[in-house]
Amino acid sequence: MRTNEIFKSKMIVLLTAVAILSVIGCDAVFAQRSPGFYPDGTSSKTTKSLFRASNGTSAIEMTMAYAVSWLTDVSYPGEAVDKDGNKVIHTLSYALPLDAQPFDVGAKIIVNNPVKVMYSLYMYKDSFDGATASLHTIQGIEECTSVTNFNMLTTQVDIDGKLNKVYQFPDVYEETQSGYRDLAWDGKTSSGQQVRGCMYFVANEAVADPNNPGKFKAGNLIAMFPTGSAVEKYRLASRPVLEYNAGPAGTKAVSAKIYLAYEMPVRRVWAILAKANCTVGSEYITYDVANLGGKDIAAGMNKKQPGSALAVTELKNPVLDKDGLVKIFTWDSITGLNGLPVVPLDGNTKYQMIIVIEGDDGKGNPIPTLTGLNDGYIYDRNENLLLFPVPGTMTDIENPAADNKTVIETTQDGFIIDPKDNFNGEWMLTSSAGLKLTAGKGSFVSKSGLPKGIYLLTVSNPQGVKETHKVVVR
Repeated sequence: MRTNEIFKSKMIVLLTAVAILSVIGCDAVFAQRSPGFYPDGTSSKTTKSLFRASNGTSAIEMTMAYAVSWLTDVSYPGEAVDKDGNKVIHTLSYALPLDAQPFDVGAKIIVNNPVKVMYSLYMYKDSFDGATASLHTIQGIEECTSVTNFNMLTTQVDIDGKLNKVYQFPDVYEETQSGYRDLAWDGKTSSGQQVRGCMYFVANEAVADPNNPGKFKAGNLIAMFPTGSAVEKYRLASRPVLEYNAGPAGTKAVSAKIYLAYEMPVRRVWAILAKANCTVGSEYITYDVANLGGKDIAAGMNKKQPGSALAVTELKNPVLDKDGLVKIFTWDSITGLNGLPVVPLDGNTKYQMIIVIEGDDGKGNPIPTLTGLNDGYIYDRNENLLLFPVPGTMTDIENPAADNKTVIETTQDGFIIDPKDNFNGEWMLTSSAGLKLTAGKGSFVSKSGLPKGIYLLTVSNPQGVKETHKVVVR
């Protein structure tokens, strides 16, 4: 294992899980620890328990459950510079290989009566009554509770009809006080198959096994709770770093450098430039589609909402840094799915860079998992929604052609066409990408309501002669 610092911070460890847990009313503040028990005297809203002690109260109640990766980070200077000319220091966080640090799984429990417990992990069956359409889509794995419309499962009947046991922890735990029960798990089923998906953490009463003297088996259900986020061993815990390059005048497209950090074998990596991330979870991106890779994911996004995905490429041949831990990919001349360079509407347009990682079994093959979704990770969080620069080609108009006779004067309120003469022709104002914004006749063009950026103003005199000028709203 590398010697990068392992996070101990409560907030960092559950950065993604907290967001989901908060939706279902769970408190999710705890530190990533070695397996064991950590007392905590707080209490909050709980799930109902089937198993009751003799006085009728629940022996154990669960207020949250979790399955998180151990994280590490790497810092290094990138090529971007700050206002003082210093190179910007980037930090990338990612999940450690499971052979170095297993998943940290467990639950926050309230113990009302001491009880011997056996814990296990369950996953959703391929189909069950009450599942939403998101069960076999990327939304289902990114928003675990959406599979059941936030109606958590609570009974043995639920388990029998809707869940499959994935792993049985072998030990018996005598729970006597409230706190956090942390267990280590290698991310595989009891039969050794890799797992990627949403989980339920289940507690059963440990009862004597009549067929094995001195041994215990799982008895009555005590409590159960869904994990706040899916088990995904290739998780990226911080957004990939992007450095866009609009290029000098004459450049027809924007290029990008994409910085990723990972330690486990990766088979393929794609980048998808998109207007937003919401269509990644659509019904058109099933596990089967996601297994095909970034191009098919982008196509699925556009089936849901045409134009949602703008461009896609497979990232190859990275420059390696930090002993190969950091991979620096270059996406030259970002070209859209329409075959043309991607040009934003204006200088204030934000696009999102979605990263798709396909895991490698160490022999160049994908890694099948229990759910049917190959191992890997899709980073599509909103933190990667950044300003997309206008290509350098837009600055060509800074030096108009020699036959451009019309003068454009910029004022506080707008632009005046041919201020020395009374211009009585027509004009049209478009975005730098050619999208029509306003049009009119006469010498004044208002810039009221226009965001800062570069625009194109085309003027036509009464004789039909057209000239196009670049104008800037500052």
